[in-house]
Amino acid sequence: MYVYDFFKSLSLLRKEKMPDINEIPNEEVFIFGSYPIEELDNYPIELSSQNKNYLIYCKLDNIIDLKSFPIDKYLDYIKRLDSENIDLNLYEPIMLESTLMEAILLLDLISSLEENPFFDAVFNIPLSYLDEFLDSHTCEYIEVNERFMGIELIKDIYFSQILYFIKKYVKVKFCTKQEEIVNPISYEEFSSLIRIKINEYQKLDPFKAPISTYTGIENVEYDNLIYQVELLGERQLDKRRKLS
Repeated sequence: MYVYDFFKSLSLLRKEKMPDINEIPNEEVFIFGSYPIEELDNYPIELSSQNKNYLIYCKLDNIIDLKSFPIDKYLDYIKRLDSENIDLNLYEPIMLESTLMEAILLLDLISSLEENPFFDAVFNIPLSYLDEFLDSHTCEYIEVNERFMGIELIKDIYFSQILYFIKKYVKVKFCTKQEEIVNPISYEEFSSLIRIKINEYQKLDPFKAPISTYTGIENVEYDNLIYQVELLGERQLDKRRKLS
């Protein structure tokens, strides 16, 4: 029952452990960026808390009136996500390759659900837009622009959540214990690897055949999971059609 164990392990993707990104100012504002408090001494800003880091912005109707939004809890959340260590040397390359593809397909399917029953984090950016989303301030996918408004802090949270999801899937599937992790891969190396694997995944067509067709590794429990998530998506779509 590793699938159950995996979903249960995603504690940092549940609302009780997540800071609310909807609190971050993103309507009728101009964002200057995120800054540590020591860089703000020479600016007329009223700091709204005892935080060490702030998002600096202004309202569009008064561009010179600087405002601050404390972001320490968001940075701490990113740090907790990124501190989920994984040692890829523990796994056979062929098994690791297969498992990464399984995790990415599952992520892709969950991202397409209108309602996600598995956890509270919102993964709603199609993977085909992920590189553009991470590398650019704008993106052709309009929902990305509306939700993120070019705020790098929210981008960092979103991608760290993706990496956390994939790390957890790999570790839980292989029953990895914390004491076994000797040489954890760095954030930079792992994030680069996952972006490469997501691009490789884009070249497949896993919705026409089981992912094992491409990986060569059978996983009946996983295939059952994918079938049920696909069915859930179809039911949600049918429900919306009936209501419209």
